[in-house]
Amino acid sequence: EADEWYRKSLAISEDLGNRPYMAASYHQLGNTAYLRGRLDEADEWYRKSLTIEEALGNRPRMASSYHQLGMTAQGRGLQDEADEWYRKSLAIKEALGDQPGLATTYHQLGNTAQDRGRLDEADEWYRKSLAIKEALGNRPGLATSYHQLGITAQDRGRLDEADEWYRKSLTIREDLGNRPHMASSYYQLGSIAQQRGQLDEADEWYRKSLTIREDLGNRPHMASSYYQLGSIAQQRGQLDEADEWYRKSLTIREDLGNRADLGLTYAQLALLAETQGQEREALQWAVRSVSLFSEIPHPSTGTAAAHLARLTTRLGMNALRESWQEITGSPLPQAVRDYITQNQTPAP
Repeated sequence: EADEWYRKSLAISEDLGNRPYMAASYHQLGNTAYLRGRLDEADEWYRKSLTIEEALGNRPRMASSYHQLGMTAQGRGLQDEADEWYRKSLAIKEALGDQPGLATTYHQLGNTAQDRGRLDEADEWYRKSLAIKEALGNRPGLATSYHQLGITAQDRGRLDEADEWYRKSLTIREDLGNRPHMASSYYQLGSIAQQRGQLDEADEWYRKSLTIREDLGNRPHMASSYYQLGSIAQQRGQLDEADEWYRKSLTIREDLGNRADLGLTYAQLALLAETQGQEREALQWAVRSVSLFSEIPHPSTGTAAAHLARLTTRLGMNALRESWQEITGSPLPQAVRDYITQNQTPAP
């Protein structure tokens, strides 16, 4: 519904040639596309908005568009590009003394550092953001910073510390009744429980998260919850149930076209198919994952590249060539052939 109103506003603004209002409408349409997980569409709207904002010299709005373009780049796994956009936004916000804006951009620079595995740098950015939020008394912002500090602690394997951060965040979120963010906290607490091998507890947290996400219609996050419930089922040896969860996740992720998420889902389906003795199907899933990116191995494909090498050892290079041609419509790239040759494992 919001999208319809923004488009009506845009039509009037375009008819009148009101460029500031046109830019505002483009930006809002980018926001709605981003929230739906349509990152390419969001990127296009933000760029249209930015073109006008730069022409008008509207620096606060430029900073906002730079920031959002960073968000869309980050969502597509383009961390270097995202970092560049955030730093362009940051330069303006620092010049303007925009403290709330600085806190937001510091936070996102923490995200890009974290995505690259630079956990100390990420922690520093998050704490810079946190310091501003504490000074401003920004409780929703504090909850977000606590949450991210929990993720960096979890990435370091400090599960008790991570659990404390998540629960600090959750206390605020439940007090504020912020259901989308409550769902994120429940999800991360599920992840902690899963890492500890507490599968029943993890399952409960994930389902609490999923209930909210389905109620809100948050499809990207629903896909994440389905994926994790599939992982829990797989760990329990409930392979048919795991397959159902993964495919529910996949349906959404293919519709949204987020390659990073797709790569991991395809890789997991490859492992599941192999566990079920379906090696040809496993090979096809691994091909789907690896072929999403020109780089092999790519971080967003998880274990798929190693899995591809292992399956090729058993099924032969001809099977790989046939599957690659069938799945992609193109011949097997030399880079993939070289990787397989260098990483094949001896048959048992």
